[in-house]
Amino acid sequence: MNPLMALPQYIKVSQGLARSEQYAGEVDPQQLLRLRLELAGPSQGMQVSLGLVRDAIGNWLRGELRGSLDLQCSRCEAVFAWPLKVDVDLRLVRSEAEAKQVLQDADPYQVDDDRLPLVEVVEDEVLLALPMLPRCQACEQAAADAPEPAPAVKAKKPNPFAQLKKELK
Repeated sequence: MNPLMALPQYIKVSQGLARSEQYAGEVDPQQLLRLRLELAGPSQGMQVSLGLVRDAIGNWLRGELRGSLDLQCSRCEAVFAWPLKVDVDLRLVRSEAEAKQVLQDADPYQVDDDRLPLVEVVEDEVLLALPMLPRCQACEQAAADAPEPAPAVKAKKPNPFAQLKKELK
């Protein structure tokens, strides 16, 4: 049984895992306060498709986020549509110790009191996917076409101990 549910603000993890619940819906980027600060203007809604999965290794939140976000180019300051495609694969853990233990093999997400803030997780994943210095396609191409700068030629500095070495001989 895999019921498809609308995207709730919070989910009860134990119940969702028992039912292998799937969540799908559209999230308005303007409703996500931290993300809104990174946007250049109103963006289209993000399509979210997530599910809770239990396997031999542990409990997971898996799915994808898709959409288009309006960002401002850090080079020419033009507003451009940045395509969003994020694969979500988070290992749900119950303690900081467990998170440290699985860190080498998975991206842990600590669940407190059996409540998972689903919309907050979506916002976190989108923020992590954003480029540090967004560039529009024209500026990206200009940067790719720019010639590599020539390596600086280092002038040979005199050894300060050379004179001392001569005097000691």
